[in-house]
Amino acid sequence: MDKEKDKKTHIKLYIFLIFIILFCFILLYSRYISTSVIKVKEYPIYTNKINNTIDGLKIIHISDILYGSTILDNGLEKLVNKINSLKPDIVIFTGDIVSNNYKLNSKSIKNITNSLKKIDAKYAKYAIRGDYDLKNDTFIEIMDNANFKYLNNNYDLIYLSNSDYIYIGGIDSSNNIDYNIYSYDSTDIYKIILMHEPNNIDSVVKNIKPDLILAGHTLLGQVRLPFIGGISSNNDKPYYKTDNTQIYISPGIGTKDYPFRFMNNPTINFYRLIYKEL
Repeated sequence: MDKEKDKKTHIKLYIFLIFIILFCFILLYSRYISTSVIKVKEYPIYTNKINNTIDGLKIIHISDILYGSTILDNGLEKLVNKINSLKPDIVIFTGDIVSNNYKLNSKSIKNITNSLKKIDAKYAKYAIRGDYDLKNDTFIEIMDNANFKYLNNNYDLIYLSNSDYIYIGGIDSSNNIDYNIYSYDSTDIYKIILMHEPNNIDSVVKNIKPDLILAGHTLLGQVRLPFIGGISSNNDKPYYKTDNTQIYISPGIGTKDYPFRFMNNPTINFYRLIYKEL
């Protein structure tokens, strides 16, 4: 009986040790590997509102860099190199450049600016503010010096040739939306709207009728579990569609509240606009 009892005790001990080892592995992986390996997710976007000049246009979308969390100078350099290796036509940043708890100084401002300035886009780079950026007095200065066009509740027409262009509008994280600012007569032009929080989607779709909405903020839950999804966000889907508007949510680059990611690496979203009769 004693031997049988000892055997059961050893089995329980082994199971407990395996559980502890597995838990420690997941913890270390989520902290040091899953937060530092930047992935690229490519999405083809089909539309009949473009022609041969625009067909194949490459758009890079990043969000929530959150410098000072799990992303510092080395991580930012890796991000920039990864973006440039994709040879983008347009680069879009949908807000939250610095972690909410990180105190910027002149050196970090200079490092962030110099890194973002190295991002090379064929046509243009655009940025909007996130909720953390509303408290950051240097956001506009950083974006301007890094050659990003700051869309402050307005839109831009980006000409890809003398006659071919697309519409890009940016909704500030303050969510004080004046839809008159976004009015544009043509319904044939391809329209992209940038948002930080994926809020007011139905209202934006109704009033602006964009073809594509790009957003961030949620980090898709940051930590994701099988069959459950993101554990820290109700809005953890990377893609959905409302009426004729496609909506993509970026998983982001940095972290919020706790320095862990699981099944949800820092990610660059890479879209290709492709002509297709619909």
